Amino acid sequence: MRRLMVISMVVVATALTTACHAGGSTGVSTQTIEVTMWPKQQAPSGSTVHVTAGQQVQLLIKAQSGGALTLHTSPARTIHYDMGTTLVPIGSFEAQAMIAVTSTTAISSVTRIEVDGAA
Repeated sequence: MRRLMVISMVVVATALTTACHAGGSTGVSTQTIEVTMWPKQQAPSGSTVHVTAGQQVQLLIKAQSGGALTLHTSPARTIHYDMGTTLVPIGSFEAQAMIAVTSTTAISSVTRIEVDGAA
């Protein structure tokens, strides 16, 4: 029997300064999107997270069991995670876009990343 995973997500902005590309610092903080994967627990999901073009993005995934998320970029990326806490650097997006992040386990929307124009 398939287990239905309901995804909750909480957005946490961290105050880390990171490089946009290897070797250089942009002075723009990294946007951390916290995703919690628990079975049979319903919490807010499908929310939109706003980031600035060029801003680094990472997912902090907390899960009761392993699974995968799909980042609907071109080309699409599959992000695998294990039970426990996994930090996944996504990188930056250079142009305005709306990027869906979905669970491959529950086939549901986790969040949308909206990339605004350059700062």
